Amino acid sequence: MRHEPNRTGVCLIRVEVRGGGVLITVRENPDIEQASTERVLTFPDVESAVMEVREFLGRFADGTDRL
Repeated sequence: MRHEPNRTGVCLIRVEVRGGGVLITVRENPDIEQASTERVLTFPDVESAVMEVREFLGRFADGTDRL
């Protein structure tokens, strides 16, 4: 049985009010020991941001978000 090393991921959500709407910035990194794996995405609506966070958590949990 192969032992997988422990790793820690992070997902940071920033919400800004812009005009009549919001700008949501999602910073996600599946391995905080490797800064190069960080992605920064922006969304103009809550639904899209929530979908991306859900996908990130799923990829992290099943190990498919590794580079």
